Amino acid sequence: QIRTRTIIDRHVSQLQQLLREAETNGHTAPLAEYFQLMKDEPDSISQAAEILGLKQQMEALRTAESSRNAQIDQLIEKASAAADGASMPRDLEEPVKTLEEASRLAKNASERMRISVGETKVREKRATLQTKLDENFGSRVKEITEPIAALPDDELSPYDEVLRQIDEASRMPEVS
Repeated sequence: QIRTRTIIDRHVSQLQQLLREAETNGHTAPLAEYFQLMKDEPDSISQAAEILGLKQQMEALRTAESSRNAQIDQLIEKASAAADGASMPRDLEEPVKTLEEASRLAKNASERMRISVGETKVREKRATLQTKLDENFGSRVKEITEPIAALPDDELSPYDEVLRQIDEASRMPEVS
């Protein structure tokens, strides 16, 4: 009996440690592996109330971790879809917030890496959209300014139109 109690106490201690680590880092596989190894122990040990209680805690944690991981995946997918549909840099504010929410849920490097891939996609999309906006603005300015040389020196009314067009172009949103 004393030997059985000592073995149970040792397993309980080890399982509690693995459970705390899994709660922190989201990795439940070491816990599952430990319980798998415990199947080799006699029933008086593997079926002890303390061991079964910890197994229930592990199952609850696995369910919670699975849900958390699914939520991270959903947030990454949501951000990716929103980034794909963005037509202006300001449209990327929501995907950034969504990825920030996913980051708050992340517990380990693997999860943070998946989120980082999404963040990179959003940054690349922002750069592409900004470049397109800036190029369109540059083209518009060129369209406005090229004809200035051909305007008459003695009449001001054509210049008023050019100034109106310049003013209009300067109001283009999000030009850097």
